[in-house]
Amino acid sequence: MAGQSLWHIDSEMRGVLADIAVSGGEITPEQEEQLDSLSLRREDKLKGYLRAIRMYELEAGKVQAEIDRLMGPLNHYKRQQAKLEGILRKTLHPDEDSKPEGFKDETSQLGVTWTRSEKLNTDKCDVRRLPEQFIRYEETYEPKKVPLKKYIEDGNEIEGVYIEEHWRMKVE
Repeated sequence: MAGQSLWHIDSEMRGVLADIAVSGGEITPEQEEQLDSLSLRREDKLKGYLRAIRMYELEAGKVQAEIDRLMGPLNHYKRQQAKLEGILRKTLHPDEDSKPEGFKDETSQLGVTWTRSEKLNTDKCDVRRLPEQFIRYEETYEPKKVPLKKYIEDGNEIEGVYIEEHWRMKVE
């Protein structure tokens, strides 16, 4: 029967083997012919699966090569952008003691403005251990960041909670 799945072929083969076991282990010429036929059909089905797998692998390889080809310029751009940011940070990063917030470095071709911001970081704290006034419950426990930041700014400490300082750079 053409078009049978491997499962059906294996099922038929198990049926023939069960019949052989019931009859005391003797194989009739008809059962031997059935087993040979099922073995050949099973082998053909497996070869067909292998051909399909190889075809899909080749197609996937072609698609991946095309993705890599198309992503090349984007990856190059990202690398160049990262290099530029690194150069600018190394050469123009403000020294907190000598450059006030909003400091501008300017040349005839480039202007860089630095602004400072702060962000409360609660990633390392156990939210369930925070005082109740700093917890907001919305199906999960979340810290109330605005009053918690003020509490920390007022000189208080809570394990795992701290204020991070960030600098933003704007290239004009």
